[in-house]
Amino acid sequence: MFASLITKSNLIDADDHRAVAIYARVSTREQSELGYSVRDQEVKCTKYIEFTDEDNSIKSCKKYLDEGQSARSLDRKQMKQLIDDISNNKVKAVVIHNLDRITRKMKDFIFLIELFEKYNVELISLREKLETNSAMGRFLVGIIILIAEWEADTISERTIRGIDRSAMEGNFAVSAIVPLGYKKVGKKLEIDSITSEVIKYIFEKIANNRFTVNGMVKHMELKYPFEDVKWTEKKLRKIIKNKLYMGTFENKRMSIENHSPAIVSKDLWEMANNVVKGRSRNAKYTYIFRERMLCADCNHPMKAEPGTSRNSTMYYYYRCTKCNSRVSEIYIQEILKYELNQYVRRYYRDKEIGDVNRELIKCKKSLNQAYKNNDIKKIGKLSKQILELEEKRDIAMSMGTKLWSQLSKLQKIDVLEQLNLDVIYFSLKKQGHIIARL
Repeated sequence: MFASLITKSNLIDADDHRAVAIYARVSTREQSELGYSVRDQEVKCTKYIEFTDEDNSIKSCKKYLDEGQSARSLDRKQMKQLIDDISNNKVKAVVIHNLDRITRKMKDFIFLIELFEKYNVELISLREKLETNSAMGRFLVGIIILIAEWEADTISERTIRGIDRSAMEGNFAVSAIVPLGYKKVGKKLEIDSITSEVIKYIFEKIANNRFTVNGMVKHMELKYPFEDVKWTEKKLRKIIKNKLYMGTFENKRMSIENHSPAIVSKDLWEMANNVVKGRSRNAKYTYIFRERMLCADCNHPMKAEPGTSRNSTMYYYYRCTKCNSRVSEIYIQEILKYELNQYVRRYYRDKEIGDVNRELIKCKKSLNQAYKNNDIKKIGKLSKQILELEEKRDIAMSMGTKLWSQLSKLQKIDVLEQLNLDVIYFSLKKQGHIIARL
């Protein structure tokens, strides 16, 4: 089978001491459904090189094997290494089992061919019995790649149609991650009685303006410390934006109402999203004590509102919704200066430093084990990580000596939310008497 492939080639050029490369690839689907094997491709390419190299002119052969990787992108570990080695003039020929092992995209193929030409590298495909050291060879290879790209696009379109049709029947995609709050029964989603309560809690707190999304992260870590869920701002925003929680399935092509059982009502979903959007639009108006002020004279909430002076300076006030008494944010901070400074120190000392110290303990244990195993690479990595953590701890300690007045408004809000400051009572009748209730 190999005889027809032998031409005047870089492969058997004894004066060219660069390596011959074998590239093999298989996708997860091809491996599981079609039985393709990287090892099988590697063996056939190796046999071809041995058959061709009768004079033992090939001094070096390097293998690049990508398992479970799609050909729709060149973003593959071994493919990137191969491109890097070609660019550094370390490879003289690339042997593959068949053309769609390297790519199924015409634009990627053109990039590779131009790279091969630039560095005088030959591409040899066993199945198609083609090489690229001639114009006709490159032309035929291009035609084959176009057919492979068309085939891949057709399969993709067929898959998308199947997914959409299944979604219209109320099914949830087999490969998709089941959202928190649901469980999968058969092909459909059902409400999980335990985790759905967590989802309701998130929407209710955000909709009622009780927490910012950032503040909600720390709160959830304390209230719901799930082992398999890491609470982050990105995760919470994704939950709040997910229309599936009100029963609507949505992708780039379609929207299906009543697709799955709703965990929250449409009104609650919209309220939570409007609050988040509203905060984004009005980010320049940041009220430190929003939703925390009550009038001590009539026990009504005090609404946050901006005000401007004659020279257009912006001030922040809290006005009672019943008796209309008003207090400035600056005045509240001045009256509570001592208490707020204590909160800041406690927050940075107990929270930030505690977290870093726990990480340091883990890293130092791992470092001791790495020394026992004489794992040089891991020792270097862990030593660097420990230095970074110690630096982070020093920063947290310096923050622990900071005063309330030295924090930004967002930092102040975060401190209040994490320390569970409940409400501040203000009384105009008692000459601005303020009480912080924790």
